[in-house]
Amino acid sequence: VEKEAKADEERVLVAAVFYNRLKKGMRMDCDPTFVYAAKLAGEWDNQINNPVHRKRESVYNTYYIAGLPAGPIASSGLKSLEAALYPAQADYLYFVATGTNGRHNFSRTESEHLAAVAAYRRNKKQQQNQ
Repeated sequence: VEKEAKADEERVLVAAVFYNRLKKGMRMDCDPTFVYAAKLAGEWDNQINNPVHRKRESVYNTYYIAGLPAGPIASSGLKSLEAALYPAQADYLYFVATGTNGRHNFSRTESEHLAAVAAYRRNKKQQQNQ
C-alpha cells in the first residue's frame, strides 16, 4: 500500500484491491514488488515496463508468486497501516495510475482496467510530446 498510493485517501482503495484479489485467488500483481525484487538482485534499470522484471523469480515478486511477498518491501507509514487494517468496502480488482497528481483509476472488471491502462498510456504519450 505504501509504495502504490501517494494520495492518503486512495490507500484504503489500494488495500481493498489487494484484499479482493487475494480473496478471489488472484495474484496481487503489484509493481513495487517486482521493482524491489530487481533492486535486491542488483538488476533494476528504472524501466517499469521491462517485461523481464514481471517474470523475475523472486519470493517478493507478486507477478511471479501467489499470495503475499515473503516480507515487507518498504517501511509503511501510519496511513498505509491503517488502510491495510481497515480497507475500503469496495469491489475493485484493479487500479492503474492516471499519470497525473499521483492518482489512480480503480476498476471492477478487466475490460474497465484495460480501458484505464489505455487512457494512462495516451496521457503519458501526450505528456512526452509536450
